[in-house]
Amino acid sequence: MDIHLAIQHILTEKNITISAVSRESGLTRSYIYKVLSGRHSPTIYTLSRFAEALEMPLSELIMVAEGDGFI
Repeated sequence: MDIHLAIQHILTEKNITISAVSRESGLTRSYIYKVLSGRHSPTIYTLSRFAEALEMPLSELIMVAEGDGFI
């Protein structure tokens, strides 16, 4: 699973809005939409900000993207 699909999946499973991710991560909604659509590949630093906003360790976010996650 690509990272953008993993983030979408987690957002749906945890019922978290893009606005909430933006507020918690400091990332703009526009940037988040670009990542979620697959038009932008986030850096590891940005992924850590996503993970923080999703209230999960970065390693778990990566595991979900690789298909080994718990969500």
